[in-house]
Amino acid sequence: RQRDDDGDASVQPAMGRAPAAGLAMLPPRLAGLDDRDAEALSGPDAIDPGAGGYSFVVLSTPSRSEADPLALRWRRAGYRASVLTADIGGRSMYRVVIGQFSARDQALRLRDRIGPQAPADTWLLDLRTL
Repeated sequence: RQRDDDGDASVQPAMGRAPAAGLAMLPPRLAGLDDRDAEALSGPDAIDPGAGGYSFVVLSTPSRSEADPLALRWRRAGYRASVLTADIGGRSMYRVVIGQFSARDQALRLRDRIGPQAPADTWLLDLRTL
């Protein structure tokens, strides 16, 4: 955790980054995937935390106004993407998540199908923890 100017260690820093506004978002690489894997990674359905599974977090920020447009960019590129809210130390963090995979190994196997616009610190979220 980072400290803010007052030395408060409870402030959660933003993680991930949004690709530059002019950068084209590459679609998911679906060639060779079975229907279950393709539907987990792409499509219009929102991420449903109640259904469990795993999603990749590409941005975690205290700014909803930063998260919403990024999730929309991912959806327009063909990914299954949503903004999920998490309470971290009494503060809302907005997580842009990609895909909803039924099992951890499925998610890890499909990680390379996400375009290079995903930040290096993309991490896997167990949706049961929300």
